[in-house]
Amino acid sequence: MYIEDIDNTELYKKFMLLNPAKGNLKVRCYSASEAIPISGVKVVVSKEIDGMQIIFYEGYTDMSGVIEKISLPVPKLNTDNMEIPAKGVYNLEVSYQDTDLKKYIINVYEGICVLQNILITPDVGENYG
Repeated sequence: MYIEDIDNTELYKKFMLLNPAKGNLKVRCYSASEAIPISGVKVVVSKEIDGMQIIFYEGYTDMSGVIEKISLPVPKLNTDNMEIPAKGVYNLEVSYQDTDLKKYIINVYEGICVLQNILITPDVGENYG
C-alpha cells in the first residue's frame, strides 16, 4: 500500500522517534569480476513498518555503477561495548534491464557507510558466439 504523504503520518513519526540517527548505504554494481561497472541499475530501498512497505530510496546507478550515501534512519548506537549495536534493517531490491529482481536484506548502523556490492550478469543473448 502506498501513502502519498508518508512524512505526516503517525506511523512515520513513531518510526522516526525510534530511529533518530542516520546511517548510510552505498550500492556498487559491476560485472566481470568487478572490472566493468554497470550503470542504469534500478535500486529500491524499503522497509516494512506495521504491515506497510515504505520506500526510503529509489534510483539508478551512475556511470561508475554506484549510488553514493543513501541516508537511512537508524536507532542510536549504545556506547556500551558489552551490548550488540542497534541497527536498522532494510530491504534492497535491484533490477537491471530484463534480468531477474535480486533482493537483499541490509543492516545499517549509525555513523557507518555500509557497502553492498552487487554482481550483475548481463544477458548476452542467444546469438552470441
